[in-house]
Amino acid sequence: MYKTITYQDHHTGAYLVEGTGPTVVLLHGFAEDNSVWQYQIDYLSNRNKLIVPNFPGTGNADLNAEQLSIEGMADYINTILEFENEEQVIMIGHSMGGYVSLAFAEKYPSKLKGFGLFHSSALADTPEKVSAREKSIRMIREYGNEAFIKQAIPNMFGENYKKEYPDLLAEYIRRANGIATETLIAYYEAMIHRPGRTKILQETTVPVLFIIGTDDNAVPLDVITPQTSLPMVSSIHVLQGVGHMGLWEDFEESNFQLQAFIDFCMSRS
Repeated sequence: MYKTITYQDHHTGAYLVEGTGPTVVLLHGFAEDNSVWQYQIDYLSNRNKLIVPNFPGTGNADLNAEQLSIEGMADYINTILEFENEEQVIMIGHSMGGYVSLAFAEKYPSKLKGFGLFHSSALADTPEKVSAREKSIRMIREYGNEAFIKQAIPNMFGENYKKEYPDLLAEYIRRANGIATETLIAYYEAMIHRPGRTKILQETTVPVLFIIGTDDNAVPLDVITPQTSLPMVSSIHVLQGVGHMGLWEDFEESNFQLQAFIDFCMSRS
């Protein structure tokens, strides 16, 4: 069931609620909306209550580009949880959604039973990464989001998946093309200006899940692996031959590991 809320006085937020059981929040990434979690929704909703938001600027959640930030998106998620009367949840963020999960853990630590970085990182952007994002912003402004999506999105998937499932890759690109140019630019700006949050990994007392792809060009294995030793309790899973989109590329293993992590977090309650 889709629900809407009002936040920041007059903006509309939107999210999906499915299933019953322990509450799990699934946060989508850049150039995605909440439908990217379709395989996880189908599987996890059998045993869990899922809250799956659209970030501002996707779906029927409107965008306030001037106020958009990673920290502001964490506040937006908190508004949804307050509306749902949720005191504690497990939060899983894919890519940019992982950045929001870390910001949420910094601002609202008592509201988490555990959180996960699904192809995501606690590091701030390097100068090289900032330069690449700024180049992408210029491309979007000059050529539009469709040209950018067509060029950038295939790099998020592993080579085997692109060869075996061209129709699914085309479907992902079709959905990404529905996201407004202003939204993509606002997300890039938010990511560029976010701080590093490795300290959150060091200080958190709840379990942290890391799902990593061996062929992930966006969050490489050698970048994320050192971060896995920072939390007091880590659950680490490496998906072989998978790029940045394990939630599609190897959804069966991803679903299994997500449910195992949820069960582990609940066993500690």
